[in-house]
Amino acid sequence: MADTKVKKVAKKKPAQAAAATQGASIVAETVNADTLDQGMTTMTDTVKTVAAEAAEKATEFLKDAQAKAQDAFAKSGETAKDVLSFHKANAEAVVEAAKAAAAGLQTAAQDGAALTRKHWDDSVAHVKALTALRSPADLMKAQADFIRTQFDAGVAEVSKASEFGVKLAGDVIAPLQNRYAVVAEEVKARLAA
Repeated sequence: MADTKVKKVAKKKPAQAAAATQGASIVAETVNADTLDQGMTTMTDTVKTVAAEAAEKATEFLKDAQAKAQDAFAKSGETAKDVLSFHKANAEAVVEAAKAAAAGLQTAAQDGAALTRKHWDDSVAHVKALTALRSPADLMKAQADFIRTQFDAGVAEVSKASEFGVKLAGDVIAPLQNRYAVVAEEVKARLAA
């Protein structure tokens, strides 16, 4: 028969078991408290580091955004000044052209009035001359001379008016052409840049 040995496991008494459990609990609490404190410290340090980095990045972002906003505001102010200056120069060119047109039309009106007065005076003088004539041949000759003189004067006046019109158009268009040339150069310069 084989020996069967039964090992006896010593049973602990309830007081010893409670002390062992309490000791294990104290060790567990100590280990857990130390681990917990260390974990909390690490977590706090990590949160502080991340918060500091986030605050630094936010500060950099805000400074950059503020600098860009100030730059954009300055550029928009410059752009507004450029646009205002551009339109002011355009308006000045239009005003100058209008002044040239007004002066030309005033001259044309004065010349027209003077021409009308001259034609009236010539016609009155011609009628007076016709009343002094005694023969139909003299009347026909005087009438032919008057018509020829009036025709020549009319051709001369049309030629003079045509030259005046061309000069007036040039005077009116000159300020606008000058402004167009300046604008074309500005556009070329901006496109080249």
